[in-house]
Amino acid sequence: REMTDSAIKYVGVDGCTGGWVGVGLNDDGRPEVEVCADFSEMLKYFSDASLILVDIPIGLVKDGESGDRVCDKEARRKLRDRGSSVFPAPTMQLVRKVIEQDWNYQDTNRWFKSEYNEVGITSQTFSLVRKIDNVCDALKCRAKNASPKVWEAHPEVCFLALNESLKGEQELARKHEALGFGQRFRIVRCWVPNAVDIFEEVPRRENSESPLVKPDDVLDALALAITAKLGLENDNGFITLPQNRNTDCRGKMVYALPNDKGTPC
Repeated sequence: REMTDSAIKYVGVDGCTGGWVGVGLNDDGRPEVEVCADFSEMLKYFSDASLILVDIPIGLVKDGESGDRVCDKEARRKLRDRGSSVFPAPTMQLVRKVIEQDWNYQDTNRWFKSEYNEVGITSQTFSLVRKIDNVCDALKCRAKNASPKVWEAHPEVCFLALNESLKGEQELARKHEALGFGQRFRIVRCWVPNAVDIFEEVPRRENSESPLVKPDDVLDALALAITAKLGLENDNGFITLPQNRNTDCRGKMVYALPNDKGTPC
């Protein structure tokens, strides 16, 4: 379906079971939700947007190398006790192997151990592989300066920055707990007062082939959309992990802080 509000400029996208959920915001903070099986469909739906922030690694370590990306290490350091929410990103070589050979987790882990002489990969890292490939496929055919821009962000880093700006609770509980979900919902509601309506707009799953969207997927996408809006509105723009003002955001995460205008809270 075509986007109903051409004024949507800021988009956050999070992975969900079988696809992606995107939340778009316009200048007034009014949201729109879309669910797609393929990332290229999300790009098409929000084609008039200025920026899409997505929770997926963009820019992997080179072939023959292993270990964490610098941005992942810095994100974990920043999140401290919640650093485990930043999953180790696979290498590009591993992604190609899994896709070309259609490997399952056991096959992938066996190959990784023999190739890199390490303990193996986590199931969370394996779960990123097809999502990464889907985003890579969607981006590789685009022109260098294509719009909307697509950058990587991590919801927990964004929630941390937003919460600190509100002088909220020093520590956020895990988002899968009722307390943690409530804390994060109160944070996003400061910028999107009608945030509760977004959850009603998410398409219901009608069959086994439709993407399954959980409430925390929507919450994460909304946090990224708010971050996209703040970063583009602020004079200081985005903060990157690692901290580098280079416009090439491959292999980097971004987050943003509110400007001097404050928040609607």
